[in-house]
Formats: sequence, C-alpha cells, structure tokens
Amino acid sequence: MLSSKNKPSVGALAVACPILGDSIQFTNLPWQFSIQKIKTAFSLDSLFVINDYEAIAKALPYLETSDLKPVGTFTTDSTASEVAKVVLGPGSGLGCAGLVPYTWNNARHWVPVPGEAGHITLSPQNSQDDNIIAYLRKTLGHASSEDILSGPGIVNLYNAVLSQKISMIPAFIDIDKKNGDILPPGSKPYPNELNFSKFEGISDISIDGKLPKIRHNLVDAIVPKDEMEKPLDTDINIDSFRNLTAPQIALMALKAQNMTPSALFQKNLPTLPENIPKEILNIAKESMDYFFQFLGNIAGNLALTFGAKGGVYLAGGILPQIEPLLTQSTFRTFFQAKGSYSQYLSSVPSYLILHPTPALIGLARLVWEKLEG
Repeated sequence: MLSSKNKPSVGALAVACPILGDSIQFTNLPWQFSIQKIKTAFSLDSLFVINDYEAIAKALPYLETSDLKPVGTFTTDSTASEVAKVVLGPGSGLGCAGLVPYTWNNARHWVPVPGEAGHITLSPQNSQDDNIIAYLRKTLGHASSEDILSGPGIVNLYNAVLSQKISMIPAFIDIDKKNGDILPPGSKPYPNELNFSKFEGISDISIDGKLPKIRHNLVDAIVPKDEMEKPLDTDINIDSFRNLTAPQIALMALKAQNMTPSALFQKNLPTLPENIPKEILNIAKESMDYFFQFLGNIAGNLALTFGAKGGVYLAGGILPQIEPLLTQSTFRTFFQAKGSYSQYLSSVPSYLILHPTPALIGLARLVWEKLEG
C-alpha cells in the first residue's frame, strides 16, 4: 500500500479497443471499465486512456536500434526517420496505427493515428487467397483481417488448410441442420470456452461465453492448392489434430522445418500431441505460410495508405515468439506485390519490434506531453 505522499496523481492506460467515450469495452475480451470510475477509485488528478497501438506508434521515434530487427531486404534513404510510419501486429486481434509528422515552432512533432485495420475486409492476391477467404466467409459470414492475423486467426487458417486435406466421407462429417455448416460429429458451432494465452500477448485467462468470430473444428471443402490435392492418409486419426491452439500450430510449423523456437517462445512452449505425422506438420507449415502472406499484404496496404516511407513496424504478442518463421517467410514478397507500386514499397523498411513493452514508452511520452504542454 502506497502512502498518500507517494501515490501517483496521474495515470495512463493503453487499451485494445477504440476510445469512444467514458465507457471502455475491449474488442476481443469481456473486459470493460469506466475511465471516470478508475480515476476516482485511485484518486487521480488525471487519467489518460488511448488505444494500445496509438501508444506503440508514439513510441516509434524513441526506440533504439537494438529494439528493432529488420525483416526482409529493403533499401532506405536519409529521410526515413522524418516521414510517416505505420505499426501493426497480431495478438488476440490485429492492431494498427499510423504516425504522421508535422512541424511547429521549427520543431518536428508526431501525431499518432489509431485505426481498426483488424476489421477491414480481407482481399486476395491470388487464387489460393480466394480459397482461404471463401472458407472464412462460409464459416464466419464476413472475413476480416484479424480472422487470419491473430491467435484465433492462426487456428482459422489451420482449419481451412486441414479441410482441404480431409477425404470428405461420411465418417468425418455431419451437417449442422441449423446453419448448414459442415461440422465434425458432435461438435458445436461455437466453443463454450475460449482460451487466450501469453502467445497472444496477454495473461492466461479463460473466457466463458460465445464469441461468434471463432469457429473451431470446422470441416469444409474448398478448392485445394495444386500441391495439396492429395488427401490425408485415411490411417491418420484426424480427431487428434483438430482441436489445436495457435501456439501448437506455430510450434508444429517450426518442427516441420527443423527450426529452433525463439528463446521467448521456449518460455511457454505448448504440449503437442504424440506421434504427429509429417503430413500434419506440413499442414501447420502451410497455415503459417498463409499467415505471413496475408500479413505482408495487409502491411503493404497500410504502408501505401499512410505513405509510410518511414517504415512498417511489426508488433504484438505473437510475432516476437515466432521470429524464426517470420524471418524465413515470404512477408516482404507479398508486402511489395502491389503492381506498379512495388518499386515504391521496396524502399519502405520493415522491422520487428523486439522491445518487450513499447506501449509503455508511448504512454510515458503521452504523459510528458500532457504535463509539459
């Protein structure tokens, strides 16, 4: 218990949702609070509440070189540190914000622009993307970017790729009469409980109730990739590999490529099913390949939207843990695949943020600006 003498008088919070007034409702978590009530409860003179990626964006000019890891190959020019930037990252959802410079009193200042890119409609870059998005539309109704670029999104991708491999025989499927979806026998359209973990960048929690964006165990037929036309071996026990979590899928993708998990991931490695067939490991790898392709696509779109010649910064709870997969991925290829603007994007740098708490740096800067005027 702090004495009244040492109690803080100013507070600042970064939250994973838009700030629309006094009532704060987290987008992907069942948490809510009143700004005024928190301020009163802690006897604060001031309480500043901003979007979590707005806070990360404010931190970008103050990160050290050691806080950043280049992703892919790119060229930069001398003005990169002085022009617009954008940050995005997958966790329990997909967050993003831009950072735009302006000059006042002969000094450079920065304005963060929070956005909701996690809820933009997914667009394909090729026929394989068409297939994935068709699957999501059928199972979710609307396919938004965080339906793929998040912890739950990794599960969606894995289910989509797995569905392409399953021989569509009566032993594997049952028709849910209510909504027409193809589901495994005895499964439910929505889980009764959704588990997030430190993999998504938050503490271990268990959420009771239905979250309609997450649809586990869905088995549906979509047009397969050419190299994936061969169905799974019928001797494989499919049920053992349906209810997998995002950390399990990521670890299996690493194993498929004989990669060593990052030191950060090793702190919370998930338990895997025993005797995983090579085909299942490859499905996990395919799923993560799609993950980075879509991440590159969305990141390229945001770079063009903001004119972010100052760089695209990747944050969130997931990417630092799967750094080896990101480093070896086709992220930059799909980032730059923008037709006549491919050359423009080739000089936009991309970095993975390694600092464990960049939002705190942004909040500290916010408080300093508010108090110093």
